[in-house]
Amino acid sequence: MAEENRQGFVTETRTLFTVSQFIGRHDGSWPSESALRAIILDASWGKNNFQSAFKRVNRRVLVDPVEFWKCVDRMQEGRKDACN
Repeated sequence: MAEENRQGFVTETRTLFTVSQFIGRHDGSWPSESALRAIILDASWGKNNFQSAFKRVNRRVLVDPVEFWKCVDRMQEGRKDACN
């Protein structure tokens, strides 16, 4: 949802989670913490197309859950441009 701040700029509101928070919301289902960290590592090296699902702030990695599941859906559809 887009909002206008005091300066008149339109900002997008979205929720980002740390890896632990994201995993905790899924109650033991896929992905596990180690699997998610492997996806993050591969994304940082450009080996998969999940780059848009992760945001880096210094050394902390934040997960955009909406974008993460969109990436999974696009990969299942067989699209080569998933998450780019």
